[in-house]
Amino acid sequence: MQAKPQVFIRARAMTGLQPLVHSLGGDVVALMGKFNLDAALLEQPDAVLPLDRLSALMEDAAVTLDCPDFGLRLSTYQDIGVLGSLAFIALYAHTVGDAIEGIARHLPYHSPGLSLKLINDDASGLSHACYALHSIDPTHTQIVELSYGVAYQFMKSILGENAQSVTVHLRHAPISARQRYRRYFNYGLQFSQPRDALVFPHAMLGHVVDATHGDLYAAAAQFVSHTMRRFPLDIGLQVETLVDRQLANGGGNVVRIAGQLNLSRSTLHRRLAQQNLSFEGIVDSVRRRRAEEYLGLHSVPLHQLAALLGYTNGVSLHRSCLRWFGEPPSLMRMRRCKDTAQE
Repeated sequence: MQAKPQVFIRARAMTGLQPLVHSLGGDVVALMGKFNLDAALLEQPDAVLPLDRLSALMEDAAVTLDCPDFGLRLSTYQDIGVLGSLAFIALYAHTVGDAIEGIARHLPYHSPGLSLKLINDDASGLSHACYALHSIDPTHTQIVELSYGVAYQFMKSILGENAQSVTVHLRHAPISARQRYRRYFNYGLQFSQPRDALVFPHAMLGHVVDATHGDLYAAAAQFVSHTMRRFPLDIGLQVETLVDRQLANGGGNVVRIAGQLNLSRSTLHRRLAQQNLSFEGIVDSVRRRRAEEYLGLHSVPLHQLAALLGYTNGVSLHRSCLRWFGEPPSLMRMRRCKDTAQE
């Protein structure tokens, strides 16, 4: 029987791990070492690590640090930007449904082991936003609670007062005292349910996102300001970083990127030209680099890969791969699969 390919996740999923473990009297370096994880990953949010190891680490931490709500505590250290461009997706989405669709499209960048599916129950009038983590031990519940802690905070950020209509459903039974859960979920939580999901009235999908909500602006602004601080004198790297994070959701839009940098489109073009760069060239370079990465993710369909690169259809991806690599994406992926099998 052929072994299942290992599923990886971006290291930013560990945001807050070090201060949380320290607050509980633990040693994060020793903890990560138990699972053969380099502590340097804590400073490399775009690096990847095996999803199953992160899940196992969290289960171990909950036991050894006597912290049954470890996953939920970790969620308080993370915000809606933990998936990189989540804040931007929400900020520029028109409705809640658009935001969920955009996030689902972006998830394979964070990890091909994650999925977000929307299930509408016409009989009850409820929608179930099911965020799932694949290829982990089904008995691991800490990472599930982490995920839904972050997801719940995200829904609160885009719904504001309307978040009272959101209920969290979890398949597992409580793993800590019920009163502890009330610290994290204000309005509703149900255990031993058929599926893990955020549940809310179907009509809420059409709710216009409150783009003035402070959390959305703060998360997006924080990322932009951090980018500008990292590359204060290099407009090219600033643009490249912003394009990369938002590629699946308008990162190729020069007006948006210029606006985030508080520049007009013409000023941005002029400043890039001073470095012998062009906005279009930067977008193309980022797309090529990401295409090489994504084509190695065999579980991501090509049409979804095209969307991750900001293309509206697979034809554009096909043409770009011919230009970049001299072969279509399907052939390139097939060749990579054969190379991997022979290793």
